[in-house]
Amino acid sequence: MSKRLGILCLLTALCAWPGSTALADDSDIFLQTSVPPNVALLIDTSGSMNDEVDGVDKIEIAKSAMVDLVTQVEGVNFAVFAFNATGARMVAPFGTDPAVIAAKISALSAQGGTPLGRATRHIKYYFRGEWNGIDSTRDMDGSAYDDDCADGDDETMGCEAVYFGDPIGFECQQNYAVLMTDGMPNGEDVNLVAAQALEMFSQDHNSILDGKQNIIVNTIGFDVPAGAALLTTTANNGGGTFYTASNAAELRAALQASVIQAVEGSYSFSMPLVPSSRVADGDKVYVATFEPNLVAPFWEGKLLAYNRDGAGHVPVDADGLPLDSAIAWDAGALLDTRAASDRNLKTVIGGAVQDFDRSNSNLTKALLGVAPDGERDDIIDFIRGIDT
Repeated sequence: MSKRLGILCLLTALCAWPGSTALADDSDIFLQTSVPPNVALLIDTSGSMNDEVDGVDKIEIAKSAMVDLVTQVEGVNFAVFAFNATGARMVAPFGTDPAVIAAKISALSAQGGTPLGRATRHIKYYFRGEWNGIDSTRDMDGSAYDDDCADGDDETMGCEAVYFGDPIGFECQQNYAVLMTDGMPNGEDVNLVAAQALEMFSQDHNSILDGKQNIIVNTIGFDVPAGAALLTTTANNGGGTFYTASNAAELRAALQASVIQAVEGSYSFSMPLVPSSRVADGDKVYVATFEPNLVAPFWEGKLLAYNRDGAGHVPVDADGLPLDSAIAWDAGALLDTRAASDRNLKTVIGGAVQDFDRSNSNLTKALLGVAPDGERDDIIDFIRGIDT
């Protein structure tokens, strides 16, 4: 994945942030935003992650996929956890620079068991602001913790006493946990992880903010020989989705999909209101929009013509959006019915309107900014509607 995934957005509302100033320009016609979501990633670092898939250790595949995710996705607050003997170990809290997160992920190694339920419980306490990295307020069974790490500082065992604070800062903030594992939990009640997911989704994790700040739990089974049913139940309990992956490409896709779900829950993409200074011709109004895509390097654009009513207005719904019944035509839908070779595309070169096709020798490689002949033809074909 060579393109940098990005959410190009304007924070038009900061929800419950006191004294916030709403910023706006023409982009808020297209994109209504909330605050960036919190996404806590759990990477399985158990010993079985040293097994190979397609000749590569699973831990290396997982680290590479997760590094790409945290460095290529903008508009998301990431935290990363790994396993240790007691449950979860903090790799990087929310607010850590992506480059630092990437370096910490790259330094991980695989060893030990799979305390999936206990790790999930630690992530739950982190979202509640009740966890400092050594679980000094909660033990594995939820009781008061006997701080066996008070005299030590073994970070690999999760004994570094650092208070991470409360990551939920806004009442409208979306919060997610993505649990990636390659097998069944061990050393604990096998159903603990599903029970924790249910608590995370159903309970409020910040008593100060209005409303209920719950956590949506997604699960990813990476080369899981068993346990798909448990991970499905866990995701269902957590209000999320279970994804499965058997190779590097599928794991990358699963991680991306789980984060896209989080982003789409926080950023609302919509058609714009018809502007007062609209482009009109006779009984039609023409509206151009785009729909952001978090995975593809291009965003889909739309050009629609709306019929005006007797008063010269476009009929709208209660939210002020144009009614589908008022659509006269959709340029994209019309283009889909016409072969790429039959489309009438024009461009201006040297002040003259010319055909935009391969046969036009004025469409040079230099003009299109490419070197190989093949790239020139690919660009022309792509713009004409051929998936190159």
